[in-house]
Amino acid sequence: MQQKLNLFTSFPTIKNNVETYILIIGDGLCSIQLAYYLQNLNEDAMIITQNQIFSNIHPYPLLTAQQGYLYNSLSTRYDTYFAKLYYNANQETIQDIERIIRKHHLNCNFKQCDSILYANNYIDIKKLENEYECYRNLQIPCNFYQSTNSNPYTTLIMHYQASYHPIHYIQGLLSTIPNFPIYENCKIKDIKENENNYTVYCNGYTIQTDKIIFINPQSIDFINQLYQPYLIQQQLHIKNASDFAIPLNNKLSFYSPTQQNYTLLTQTTFDQIPFVGKIYKDNENLLFVAGCSIWEPLLSCLSAKLLLSHILEKHNLYRFVFSPQRIDFCNEAFQQNNSISL
Repeated sequence: MQQKLNLFTSFPTIKNNVETYILIIGDGLCSIQLAYYLQNLNEDAMIITQNQIFSNIHPYPLLTAQQGYLYNSLSTRYDTYFAKLYYNANQETIQDIERIIRKHHLNCNFKQCDSILYANNYIDIKKLENEYECYRNLQIPCNFYQSTNSNPYTTLIMHYQASYHPIHYIQGLLSTIPNFPIYENCKIKDIKENENNYTVYCNGYTIQTDKIIFINPQSIDFINQLYQPYLIQQQLHIKNASDFAIPLNNKLSFYSPTQQNYTLLTQTTFDQIPFVGKIYKDNENLLFVAGCSIWEPLLSCLSAKLLLSHILEKHNLYRFVFSPQRIDFCNEAFQQNNSISL
């Protein structure tokens, strides 16, 4: 059963026609993080959600760039430069989150820690060895250990990662933007493109907006038609543990601050990198995020910073890594690798 969290915070619904320069459609950490950035720049923006704003917040605490057998895969599919950019983007985001927490004195149990992958059978140990060689080539700070006894056991440790309490972090962010307009239970009936802007129809009212950002859209038909074939459903079993070790050979296990076992339903992409950017390559006014997977606590914040660069039309070194348009040159690879293994 997927766990839904109630943060005991409610927001109004749309009850009149409104205008805004930037409309964020969708709930969760990415929406709130983007709202934080926009509020600090005094941008005219608002959030609407089709459900309650916190209906899809999940309490796993890892902030880690170590995301399965990822870097060997990225180096093979693309190249080492691409893989290193992905690592750097994640590391910079951890630093950004820490700066925000310290700036506003957010009480969310943030702490630096190592992240660990481990394997205990021959096939996975070989994969982990290949991942370690990739770390060395990319100059990722790490340690690699192999057991010397009769039971095979191998660990790969990535240094300078972090953990926090995501619910407390979101609550803290919200406390810094108390006047940002957020509306929930807004049922979108239609979206119409006008000559110079867009009209969103919901709850019998209209929202006039210049830019629309869709966060994890699952019921927007024109987005689903373009990108749903490249999104893969994940079912991950979360359980409490004494550390943040991630076994790769069977089920993924994480420490849960709620001290409960639960199953998490998420989406990832064909290459395990979220889609962040333009829905159509020639239109900067329609943006979206999808496929943050179980690494949402980190990748949602990373995605918010990338979206901000699009909104402000500023250069960002990592845009092309996360660009949804990478499917244009990965169609053949996707057909050969339409499933993933973490």
